[in-house]
Amino acid sequence: MAPRPVRASGSRHTPDDLVRLADLAGGPDEGTIQDRVARAIDFHLALVDASHNKLLIDLYRAISSVVAAGMSQATADPRLSDVGTREHEELLAAIAGGDGEQAAQAAGRHLAPLIDQVRARLATS
Repeated sequence: MAPRPVRASGSRHTPDDLVRLADLAGGPDEGTIQDRVARAIDFHLALVDASHNKLLIDLYRAISSVVAAGMSQATADPRLSDVGTREHEELLAAIAGGDGEQAAQAAGRHLAPLIDQVRARLATS
């Protein structure tokens, strides 16, 4: 999840947005990779929705299937149980606290392992 919409969500969210995010953030990381990725994508969509920025919302919805495919590929090892639950809870806490900058930093930490994985794959190909 990119820092910009997360930063906006920190200051623009509504109480209903927080309820939706909380419902999606705290679930167990169980099921197939596809199940876990679908829950993560739902959380990301709710996060962008909480920015109340129509352009960002439309953009993320347009690319969400590509993001899901990338997440599925990055977490193809079925022994991996975490596709972001801990990070989602950290993002939620920052947003609920109204701290857009802290939320943006949490989003950066959330993306770092995926970026590292992509870089490593590119370096070996």
